[in-house]
Amino acid sequence: MGDKEFNKALFDFISCLKYASHVVPLLENESLSVKFCSPDYNGITMFINKQDVWLDYKNSERPSLIISGDVSSLLELVEGRTRLQVLKKRGEINVQGKFRNILKLESLIYCCSFAKTS
Repeated sequence: MGDKEFNKALFDFISCLKYASHVVPLLENESLSVKFCSPDYNGITMFINKQDVWLDYKNSERPSLIISGDVSSLLELVEGRTRLQVLKKRGEINVQGKFRNILKLESLIYCCSFAKTS
């Protein structure tokens, strides 16, 4: 499992998020940026606000959250198969950032993974 699978999962998450109007209230007042890091690659930053969602491969800005771990754990997170807090407790990922941003990201992932199964 490598960065190609993770990139595809990120693109799937982004496309779901762009059409999930029910999550707009979570993004009304502020944006969220999340940098995903793995030993397999340098990292990728996802920016989310109420107008758009996009990826930055240059990591040019300081993110709200930094999530690091192996690609399989990051994939579990982005696909919504395992909650962020569970992966963190197991020691499979490391998360740096404000707790409210962690909760916001976890809510967005949950809402989008729920939309895929409905």
